[in-house]
Amino acid sequence: MPHFAMGADLHWVKKYDEKLRRLSLFFKTIGVSSLSSFFLKKLHGIRFVYYHGLDRRDIGVFSDHLKYFNDTYQILKVKSENAITDFLSGDADFKNGLVITFDDGLYSQLWAADLLNNFGIEGIFFVPSGVLQCMNRGAQENFAEDRAISLNFVDPEDEVFLSLDDVRHISQRHIIGSHTIDHTRLPGFLDNDFIFRQLLQSREDLRSQFPDLPIEHFAWVGGEAENYPAQASQLLQSAGYNLGYTTLSSLFRRGDNPLMINRTNLETRWSLDVVKFQLSGIQDIRALFRRASVRSRYS
Repeated sequence: MPHFAMGADLHWVKKYDEKLRRLSLFFKTIGVSSLSSFFLKKLHGIRFVYYHGLDRRDIGVFSDHLKYFNDTYQILKVKSENAITDFLSGDADFKNGLVITFDDGLYSQLWAADLLNNFGIEGIFFVPSGVLQCMNRGAQENFAEDRAISLNFVDPEDEVFLSLDDVRHISQRHIIGSHTIDHTRLPGFLDNDFIFRQLLQSREDLRSQFPDLPIEHFAWVGGEAENYPAQASQLLQSAGYNLGYTTLSSLFRRGDNPLMINRTNLETRWSLDVVKFQLSGIQDIRALFRRASVRSRYS
């Protein structure tokens, strides 16, 4: 089946996947991944992970991820039981907790949500509010290209982004959060008024379309340290958010800033060995200096 690709971007993705495969094999061979994972599972806290799209060819692989998570982690009931709020308030505790999130509002997340439902898992889906204004395939492709959203694994027969009805369907079992208006990175050199508008307007857009949803969760775009502005916590609170998410991998523990919840990257196409490597804590170490840089100016 043909797939829409973005040339050099697809080449980079394949190189990155191969690098992760080799790293995961190396650390598995010398036993570091298993040892690190063993100690992490003893800690009280929550591992937040984020995915992007789901290729039809990888539905079986992603199902293996979900089975592994169910067998290995305490997966939080983030919607039906408000488990994150209970953890923050001290009303609940989790050892080896896990929360699954998805970024970018891609159409294939509709299938991912249904798979989560099959496993009894509740997730968080971060949607750039602007994608809901893209009424046809051409507008969706233009939006994706302009905003650096990869179409590598989007089938040309499918929509690119979720529709209003799709988001409404997902919201029945999962949380919907904001991901800016138009998937915009918000580095600190931008005017604070522009940054605040991206936070506030995206929330208002989503609330106007889905008045029954509180829209209390926000995920920043991009993993580079410079894409988290100074006083980010204050900006998020002023825009009405209670929880903010980065891509600066680490375990979330009680006492950490709920407006700076660090997530670990996973992709639905990755093997279980790569998933276990990503969750072993090694990526937390790699992100250490970026986290410190962002934390120093985030509050």
